[in-house]
Amino acid sequence: MNHSIQIAAYGIRMRPVTVADAEFIITLRTHPRTQGKLGDTTPDLGAQRQWIENYLRREGDYYFIVERADGKPVGTIGIYDIKDGIGQWGRWIVLPEIQAAGFPAVVLVHQVAFDVLKLTALTGSAVSTAEKVLGFHRRFGAEFTHVEPKGRCIRGEWVDMVWIRVQAVNWPGMFAKLKPLAEVAGRALNTSIASSPPVA
Repeated sequence: MNHSIQIAAYGIRMRPVTVADAEFIITLRTHPRTQGKLGDTTPDLGAQRQWIENYLRREGDYYFIVERADGKPVGTIGIYDIKDGIGQWGRWIVLPEIQAAGFPAVVLVHQVAFDVLKLTALTGSAVSTAEKVLGFHRRFGAEFTHVEPKGRCIRGEWVDMVWIRVQAVNWPGMFAKLKPLAEVAGRALNTSIASSPPVA
C-alpha cells in the first residue's frame, strides 16, 4: 500500500517501504540467521522489486523499513491482511548485529495499529520451533490463541505455526509496561551509533 505513515521513538524510525529498498530486503530475508523462520524468498532483485510494486497497489497492507536514528536501515516490519478492524503484523526482521532495534519496532508497530489505524486487535504468528521468538511474545504479553498444523511451507518443509493476539483494549496497560523497556533499548542503539563509523 502506498501509505505515508512514519513514526519515530526509542532510537528508531519506521518509514514506508519503497522499491529502492528491494536489495536491502533480500539481504535481510536471505540471511542465514533467518533461514527456517520465514516464508521462502527469491534472491532475484527484479522479482523483489516487482513484489514491492504490487504491494504498493494493494490496500490494507502497511510495510515499513526500520531505521536507526542516523538513517541506517536495520530491519522491516508490517501490518497487513486487515479485515473487520483486525490486522496481522509480521515481516519482522532486524539485522543480527543490531538486535536492539527489534523490540522498539514491535512496540511502534502496535502503536501504529491501535493509535493510528484504530484497529481492535492485532494478530501474528511464529514457527512453533522458534523458541526465542515465542519467548519474546510471551514476555511481551501477547495471548497465544492456537497452533496451526502445517501452517506454512518453508524451504520445502511444512511447519506448524503458533498464532498470537493483542487486543486494543489491553494495549494501554501493556504499553505502560513496555515503554520503559523500549526506551532502554533506544539508549543502547544510540550508544552503538556513537561507536560506529558514519553512514556513507
